Amino acid sequence: FVPSAVTAVPLPMGGWHRTATALGRLLGLSGDDISDRTGFGRLLERTSAGLTFEIDVGWVVAAGYDPTSVFELLGDRLVSVHVSDVAIARRFPRTYRSTSPGEGIVDLSGAVAAARETDAEWLVFEDDTAADPAGTIQRGIDLLGGEVPVEERPRSR
Repeated sequence: FVPSAVTAVPLPMGGWHRTATALGRLLGLSGDDISDRTGFGRLLERTSAGLTFEIDVGWVVAAGYDPTSVFELLGDRLVSVHVSDVAIARRFPRTYRSTSPGEGIVDLSGAVAAARETDAEWLVFEDDTAADPAGTIQRGIDLLGGEVPVEERPRSR
């Protein structure tokens, strides 16, 4: 059955967000409740500690979660943190796009501080849209506190 005419009732600015928030409260969902209400949470509980994860803070924020909560949930299974940023590309339906770190909606200094509190082996500064590669590298060094460990590797012959 396909109706001959569909009538859409516009919601005021922010109406969809308020509606989704109200529905989440009604269903007992919270923004930080990843562990048992998402596919990611189910993946964690159904896999062994041998499966480790790389987390991109930009996309965690785009999904509506706090990176610190995800880091805590993963614990020792977090091996790499991608320090990136996202911007809102479209309001409805809400979509995001990668943007240069510092130009989007992610609290990068907070994410880096939280990542440093984990046992993650790597913090990776990521900029998918770098127009100025040298400037991007410097921003990454500055954001990560100038601490850029370099592994010594034997040179190939």
